[in-house]
Amino acid sequence: LNQYSECYEAFIKCKSVQDKEIAALKNLNLLGGGGLRQHLIILMAAAHLDDGDFDKLATAIEKLMFCYLIAGENPRKFERTFAGWAPELRSLGRSEEIDSFISDRIDKEVERVLPDLENALRNAGDRMNSRYQKYLLAKIEAYLRSIKDGRDVHEYDLDAEIYMNAKYEIDHIKPKAELSESDVEIESDQDKSIHLLGNLTLLEESHNKSVKHQDYDSKKDYFGKSMILMTRTMVDDLSAGKNGRFVKMSKKVRQFPIWNNQSIQDRQKMMFDLIA
Repeated sequence: LNQYSECYEAFIKCKSVQDKEIAALKNLNLLGGGGLRQHLIILMAAAHLDDGDFDKLATAIEKLMFCYLIAGENPRKFERTFAGWAPELRSLGRSEEIDSFISDRIDKEVERVLPDLENALRNAGDRMNSRYQKYLLAKIEAYLRSIKDGRDVHEYDLDAEIYMNAKYEIDHIKPKAELSESDVEIESDQDKSIHLLGNLTLLEESHNKSVKHQDYDSKKDYFGKSMILMTRTMVDDLSAGKNGRFVKMSKKVRQFPIWNNQSIQDRQKMMFDLIA
């Protein structure tokens, strides 16, 4: 019992049993605001793993938990799933066994939930928890930075924490201010695109205060000066000229000379591809 208590305490502190900081556990705290506990069921069953395999499993669990939460999966359902996996996981020890477990259990569960995730991103709008929105954007930014520098994406997991703080804000590229009160009451499908992930980006707080309610043309200059790659690349082709080292990353994004509802739909698909 004392051993399990020590494991639980380590996981709450976002560390492995061997006292190594685990990026995925820190990210789960960011995603859940410190209130998530369901994933601990399966992590407790994996406490015997070495740091490398535990880190790999925790990263896979983070992705699955993200899918569950955004897609609106019933917590009781995934609690039962984790409880069902726990006995099998306790019997595994070799790295190849953990790889097979992730592939056969976790990855397949992610595939099952992905359609619901895509539907939620398409329809949730402002009903989506703002912390989830910011987490999504922060993870996409960390992913783009990992590609840009040619490094393992896991090395950038902790960067997500940077973009979750108050220095960076969510900007509605097509501002909500463009809708009048009467428009909001009878919001059309076209107007609802304002709330899509494709219409959201991260922007430095100082920039966002200056352009929050302005149109896209007015925002372009600020976007071009932003240090946020997903934002800057909307207006600046970083693969051109002296910025050749950005070529691989630039293939994942695109520029938007104008901003309309079709642009939002196109960027929505681009963002989902980055998530998936």
